[in-house]
Amino acid sequence: MSARDVRVCFIGDSFVQGVGDPEYRGWVGRVLQAGRGDLTAFNLGIRRNTSEDVLRRCWPEATGRTVPGADNRLVVSVGSNDTVEEDGSVRVETARCLENLAALLDGSRSRTIAALVVGPPPVVDAGPWQAWLADPPRH
Repeated sequence: MSARDVRVCFIGDSFVQGVGDPEYRGWVGRVLQAGRGDLTAFNLGIRRNTSEDVLRRCWPEATGRTVPGADNRLVVSVGSNDTVEEDGSVRVETARCLENLAALLDGSRSRTIAALVVGPPPVVDAGPWQAWLADPPRH
């Protein structure tokens, strides 16, 4: 049996990059260590990236790392930096964050690249989400 060429691009912010991990691996490195040995992984995480930043750079960066005929995949993790308040407002409004994520997934589908969305993870001092967590809406 021939080996499959599995290529996975992990794209997102500092959580993808592994910032703050004393072992410098982050969750992506831990997934790769625990996973299969027959894949090629690319960690495309950049600290402080918002969903807009990730959308802008996703395809220029991922396209050079995918190969026609390979099992190309994309793991997207965005949102935490979108909710950070700067100068009295969030960096990226919720509706725009969702539009950016939809555009990433549409781009993945049009390129026949399987996609997985991870996160955003919970964070301390998460801007407007902190208030929502303290008093969530009751339906």
